[in-house]
Amino acid sequence: MARSIHTTRASLARLKAQDVSREEVRDEAVERARGELDRKRGMKFGARTGRRPRERGHTALDSISIAATDRGPHVWFPAGEDDVRELLRRLPRGVTDGLARVEMRLGREAQDELAQSDAGGEEPDPFTGRWSYSRFPGAWSGRILGRYRPDAAAIELYAYVIDPAHPLRAVWEPLLRMEALSVLAHEVAHHHDHTERVARGRWLAEDRDAVERYAEAMQHEWTRGVVLPYLRERYAAEIALTERWVARHGGIALPFGALADDPRATGRGGRVHGDRLLWKMSEALGNLAGQVERGEPAWECRMRFARELHFQSRDADALAVIRRVLRARPGEPRALMVMADVLLGLGRAAHAARVARRVAAAEPLNARAWGLLSRAAERLERWDEAEDAATRQIQATEAAGERTEWTVLFRARFRLRSGDVAGALEDADRLAASARPYFHARAEALRARAAAAGDAIPSRRGRRRHSSPASKAG
Repeated sequence: MARSIHTTRASLARLKAQDVSREEVRDEAVERARGELDRKRGMKFGARTGRRPRERGHTALDSISIAATDRGPHVWFPAGEDDVRELLRRLPRGVTDGLARVEMRLGREAQDELAQSDAGGEEPDPFTGRWSYSRFPGAWSGRILGRYRPDAAAIELYAYVIDPAHPLRAVWEPLLRMEALSVLAHEVAHHHDHTERVARGRWLAEDRDAVERYAEAMQHEWTRGVVLPYLRERYAAEIALTERWVARHGGIALPFGALADDPRATGRGGRVHGDRLLWKMSEALGNLAGQVERGEPAWECRMRFARELHFQSRDADALAVIRRVLRARPGEPRALMVMADVLLGLGRAAHAARVARRVAAAEPLNARAWGLLSRAAERLERWDEAEDAATRQIQATEAAGERTEWTVLFRARFRLRSGDVAGALEDADRLAASARPYFHARAEALRARAAAAGDAIPSRRGRRRHSSPASKAG
């Protein structure tokens, strides 16, 4: 990253004074310049403070104040004062030097501030009224779970709000304790980053992504190497209960460490892995607990958990769960579609195509089944089959009254790969007529590709079409 930022107060003033025909263009440029100027000031301040000599004396753990400032029957800190102090003791020597205190608070002000700044989906919890998310049945947390305050060398850990009498509390309590201690590790990493890592240049603290990546990396390392061993040592019976519950309702025996989230999200393209978002295990477990509480059938809970595992790229585990579901309910269409998705994740496209074709043959208006078959055929480079499946997906989607632009776009690409230039141009015309401007640009790109391929790829006009996947399946 280049350190130089050339924006000045004078250049910002000139931007504000410009007579720009499109006011929003000027405003966007002003905001961008203002942000660069603020960042430049921060870099200069960081460079000055980075050159100041600092004492690096060791801080005795007993001198770090640890206290809960908010208490109540529904205010719960899953990691108590003893847990916090023990984790600080087990962390690498020196990372807590200079830390003054750890405050455990409800964090109402912090959560309210975030909720008012943008619509994040929170609602007031039923016991304290703090803006929160429902995490597990009977448990709520704020959007942020902790914060480091460098001006005070203090860490704030925010409470969970709970229904202490909820019957599933024994299941989710160890999970939230693990989460709270993992958050503590994250904030300690911020403290260590702020106070000790001077060699890389204090100005880099203005690169928020770099700061978060460091804290997340340390959080991940310390959760695996410090938090989980400590919890297994002190809370073995409680952890075993949680593991048994997940095995029973999720359909697979997973070790407690596999139930932890991977915090390394910053800079990973919105947590995208391949063509999937990396969903959190904590969300999957919360969903599973909600399904169990509502009394949903065991096979359906397991099927949905398998899909959640797939979304986390844990495809081997997901396949084990979905096979167990299909042993109990052979031929269940929804389970078969999850299986096809998982098989694609494992790179077993031919098997995925057979499974998807089986569902599509039984349910011709199942748009998702045709979509899975189309994806599998694409992986296998069976362009005629991919095109036919996409066509059937478009028909099923239209029958349901839903939009089809994305499938039309994919079909056009399949047609180009198979040599059907005329068909690709028809799809381009269809996209150009869409009410969504995004697809107008895609239509132009398709036309350009079709024009370039016109002489190189023979047209399929008059060529005999292959039989459809439905007739093959029959």
